[in-house]
Amino acid sequence: MAGEAAEIREKAGPQGEAAVNDQEQPAGEGTGKKKFGLKLPSLPKIPTAVAKIAVLVLVIAVTAVISFVVITKVLAPRLNAPVDEELIAGEVAPEPETAPSPPPSLIHSVDEIIVNPAGTSGRRFLKVGVTFELEGEGVVEEMAARNPQIRDLLIREFSSRGLEEAVDPVLREEIRESILIKVNEILVNGKALNLYFTDYIVQ
Repeated sequence: MAGEAAEIREKAGPQGEAAVNDQEQPAGEGTGKKKFGLKLPSLPKIPTAVAKIAVLVLVIAVTAVISFVVITKVLAPRLNAPVDEELIAGEVAPEPETAPSPPPSLIHSVDEIIVNPAGTSGRRFLKVGVTFELEGEGVVEEMAARNPQIRDLLIREFSSRGLEEAVDPVLREEIRESILIKVNEILVNGKALNLYFTDYIVQ
């Protein structure tokens, strides 16, 4: 076979040698542009926007699958778990006990008293309203029965005080204490706890 090819080269010259070489070259070798005499088509290029959309859709799909697994496998069993009612009851703070309201105060009011302070020669006057806070059974009735005696005590107390004593806040507190002591010396069924000036006008 090799001898026949050499003989053909000698007879055909340079052109025949090229033809023989073409015949001896295996199919598919050479430039690589043709195979079996056919030209291979080139693959189409994928646009960049389409590739980005495809990646985004893939990420969304994976996220949805992960979320579904977490909800169905982790959260759902916890939500459906039985509730420990005793634990809940133990966490609720007990309602504070309501303290009993104190009984209403017992009071007795004396009508307004108008007196001339000592040393004013009738040119100045003091108008006073007084209410007593009381304690004891039957003390309100006793104060009502002794109201004229209480008014006389108040008139004597305020008229014996000078103008400076009437307007001085510190001395006014001394007058309050003095009246309480004298009223409690009169009462039998209870006592006076406090005294309130509902009016106190000096003119």
